[in-house]
Amino acid sequence: MPMAIELLEVNDKPMTIIYPGAMGLAPAVIAEDGTAGIRIPMHEFCVALIRRLRKPLVSTSANISGLPAPSTYSQISSEIISAVDWVADPVYEQGATGTASQIIKVGLHGEIAIIRK
Repeated sequence: MPMAIELLEVNDKPMTIIYPGAMGLAPAVIAEDGTAGIRIPMHEFCVALIRRLRKPLVSTSANISGLPAPSTYSQISSEIISAVDWVADPVYEQGATGTASQIIKVGLHGEIAIIRK
């Protein structure tokens, strides 16, 4: 989608883009409305990990729905940590902004909705 590429080119902070019409993904990562959110990290560790694996990472939010999103590792609930396959060592948190990514939803016809700034 050209609109998503333009967003990435002018972006200066972590971003999640919600794309319409998701296909070829595991059913669990496609929302009920057929969209899929793709997080574009800017943290050196995250970018290096993705490059090394040569595959995207699948993840959920680090919070329980309806509760505030944690901004540091120490704020992630033990319930979340014990339920996932792997957690990066908190030492890699250095250089993180401590702020949630902006979320932008792109429509089928190029419409843009800012979900979170």
